[in-house]
Amino acid sequence: MQDYNTYTTTTTTNSDPAALAAISAFFMAYFVFVIIIYLVFSFILSKVFVKADKPAWAAFVPIYNGWVLFEIGGKPGWWVLSSFIPFAGPLIAFVLYIMVSLEIAKKFGKSSTFGILGLWLFSIIGYAMLAFDDSKYDAGGSSVAAKSIPSQPEALADEDDSSSPSKLVQ
Repeated sequence: MQDYNTYTTTTTTNSDPAALAAISAFFMAYFVFVIIIYLVFSFILSKVFVKADKPAWAAFVPIYNGWVLFEIGGKPGWWVLSSFIPFAGPLIAFVLYIMVSLEIAKKFGKSSTFGILGLWLFSIIGYAMLAFDDSKYDAGGSSVAAKSIPSQPEALADEDDSSSPSKLVQ
């Protein structure tokens, strides 16, 4: 028979200084890395905000930058607060940020593929492309297809211009 009356307690203390130093160093490095990524993305976003006639400093304020991003996309800014709803917030934010990415792509004259892949999936790359390319912000949000297809043929559009030969003759 086994004696169950004797209790053995073992205490495990994590007082190994080397392990604590390694864990602390890892978390400090991770914290610095996250801050650097946030600052780089905020800088890129500030360039996009300037293109959209919004204040550049707004990109550095954590929740307000989402608010302004929604406004650039033509959506109400308060939609960004929906991500704070318990349980349903992440799913709602997932759908809303896809919608806003598509609208922002349209307002900068980009395709919907760029909106999904560039602005939503690979955000830092897509917004960097928007920030540093020559695209212009169109608050009306005319799409790429509307810009590339003229409403009437070029030969008919300039009929009353008598100083140059007809486009049909050229």
